[in-house]
Amino acid sequence: MDPSVIRHMELLPGVPIVDSPFFEEILASSYFCDWERQTAASLYRKGYAVLDYPDPDISVQAQRIRDSLAPLFEAARQGGEKFDGRLQPPRFHDAFHINDDVAAIATNETLLALLSKLYGRRAFPFQTLNFERGSQQHFHTDAVHFHSWPERFMCGVWVALEDVTMKNGPLCYYPGSHKWADYSNEHTTALRRDLSKPASQAISLKLWEELVAAHRCEKEVFLAKRGQALIWSAYLLHGGEKILDQTMTRWSQVSHYFFENCAYYTPMASHVIAGKIALYDPVNVCTRQSVSSSYAGRPLPSEYVAQCQQRMLLAPDEIPAYRLPGDFDGARYLTLHPDVAEAGVDPAYHYMTHGRFEGREYK
Repeated sequence: MDPSVIRHMELLPGVPIVDSPFFEEILASSYFCDWERQTAASLYRKGYAVLDYPDPDISVQAQRIRDSLAPLFEAARQGGEKFDGRLQPPRFHDAFHINDDVAAIATNETLLALLSKLYGRRAFPFQTLNFERGSQQHFHTDAVHFHSWPERFMCGVWVALEDVTMKNGPLCYYPGSHKWADYSNEHTTALRRDLSKPASQAISLKLWEELVAAHRCEKEVFLAKRGQALIWSAYLLHGGEKILDQTMTRWSQVSHYFFENCAYYTPMASHVIAGKIALYDPVNVCTRQSVSSSYAGRPLPSEYVAQCQQRMLLAPDEIPAYRLPGDFDGARYLTLHPDVAEAGVDPAYHYMTHGRFEGREYK
């Protein structure tokens, strides 16, 4: 291994290589090959990198995904199967459970090797999102929804499954925003009344708008060709432009990745200093097994995780955002959502930290 990488790993093993204060030295070394170096430099400096998806069959896979999922989207719009609430047009959450091509895109070995090299820890996909049309989402950072300790060991990869134009709602982002300070619940909570704010990215929208203005950051859009991909940092502000032609689709897939030897949690549902930490065990799409949160190479003590979960459930009554519904039926919740039962997660904890944000039924 190159001496510059060894120095980084000895001094700052809890910082991704692509975020290292020694990154320019690493970039000038032999650690990256030529095409990796270009990707790494863009991700470090801009917070994103564009590349061709590393599979010659991506166009064929893209067409199969469109042919397979299009009827499911149409059926869901007509009140049909919604796959435990995971299919909410225009988005299909974790379609890898039913579609091998979706899983194959997320688990591509060349991409996993690249991400692992960029971050210095082995990457694994934990979520897929398939879009039939543009999301039209307000710009946001993924880090409020799911993140890691140490921080920044999470990224997203967006793949165009058809050509994108200004008419069908392209992806947009703010270059360099990944280097701005991170503001979590600890920074936006000062009084008791602040605790009643919903655990939603909505409470950060005004802040993000003001930060963009303060940094005088210019938005960019990604007019991707089918088969192009974009890697983005956990903190990069990104979203979806308005759809100008409502007849147009914009098929795409997002895969989110964590990295091994981290703890995984939902920041917008957590008040860390108060011990309310929405820890969870993500599913590795490659193995279909849950990955336990860990620190220094060892799983977090089960009693500590249990205490954090209990604090999430036993919050004071004056904090309605954290109250479990009085008619919540854990057994029914597991029946309605077999993926939760399969993962072995406590139903009440899953609902409080994930299910309620995803609109899952519980009775």
